[in-house]
Amino acid sequence: MKYGNTKEIVLLLETSRQHGRSILQGVIQWSHRYGPIRLRAGAGHLLQELPRLGNWKNIGLISRLTVPGIVEAIDKYHIKTIVLEPNTDDQELIQKRLKIPSIRINPETTGQMAADYLYDHGFQKFAFCGFSCRSWSDRREEAFVRAIEKRHMPVTSYNKPKTELPWSREKKILRDWLKSLPQPIGIFACDDDRARQLLEICEEEGLSVPAQYSILGAADDELLCELTSVPLSSIAFDLERAGYRAMSLLSDMIDGKVKNGDDIIVEPLWVVPRLSTDYAAQPDRIVRAALRYIRSNYLRPISVPDLLENLDVSRRSLEVRLMKATGRTIMENIIHRRVERARQLLITTDDSIERIGVLAGFVSYRSMLSAFSSILGCTPKAVREMDENNQTKNDKPFNS
Repeated sequence: MKYGNTKEIVLLLETSRQHGRSILQGVIQWSHRYGPIRLRAGAGHLLQELPRLGNWKNIGLISRLTVPGIVEAIDKYHIKTIVLEPNTDDQELIQKRLKIPSIRINPETTGQMAADYLYDHGFQKFAFCGFSCRSWSDRREEAFVRAIEKRHMPVTSYNKPKTELPWSREKKILRDWLKSLPQPIGIFACDDDRARQLLEICEEEGLSVPAQYSILGAADDELLCELTSVPLSSIAFDLERAGYRAMSLLSDMIDGKVKNGDDIIVEPLWVVPRLSTDYAAQPDRIVRAALRYIRSNYLRPISVPDLLENLDVSRRSLEVRLMKATGRTIMENIIHRRVERARQLLITTDDSIERIGVLAGFVSYRSMLSAFSSILGCTPKAVREMDENNQTKNDKPFNS
């Protein structure tokens, strides 16, 4: 049912997972700002059902291509549609044929973030574990492998079966692969589901996480990440903004302002650290202790003497060891942590830049400016402005 000329958006997204809920949250924010608009959402998991509306005039659709009958309906009724990232090459071809935009994760920046995070934990051996018949998984694998190989480090990938196998059969293959890997090793799993499967095998086989296998997932479904034998570290994505942008684009498509529009690219925000990667894979116990101390105390105004006092080591010795292990000096390791925390706060809060500097551990606004210029090549203000400019294609405000 429609009310006059009010637009209606059919949302066939899973409410049982953080991925779908985050997109829906962005949809709600846009509708509150630019409504009235009618939202029709189906509750549940990935299995959704296309409603029988007959007349799709003034109605838009956000959905997965896996919904039964959706391709035929889009073709028949010319439904203004945005789809979630296709799973397979066949679905990619269908999206291109229908000439509809999609919401898709940026594989390059995701793979780079995973590589940087595991490398910063001191790992010198890396692995990727993905799914069979998942094109998005393959793209993340390619990006992660490239990022590791740029550092001239060894990286191996799980040799996926050519077709999807029942979990009972693939589990044995994955178990043998895990046991064949050198340790300690940093593993990037294509998403949280795959990472949870790896954790399950490690628990059953008595493989130590994170001491032998540090495992990083992607999607940061908080509930699922916490409901594991070892809480799972995961990359968080800016999906709320993707939902907001999708609504803006879909509204313009319904109004005839744009015919189809470009894909909505979702960037990774940061790694949410949990126990599955809480390990510094350094053979040097002094380096391990230094990195652990920095991770625990970088938000306080700690200095190099504070660190040396807790480690009972000379500054010269620690500088040489840290530089060899991380490629950074003592203060550079501390400042990198503070810059990343400040960047998170600039994106997710409306706090003043000066207040964020204090919260991130900087002793002064000037020291924060210097750190941002050195590491990011820009000012904190520029980071916030770039984020605001990327919130929607039409520069519409988000979460304000």
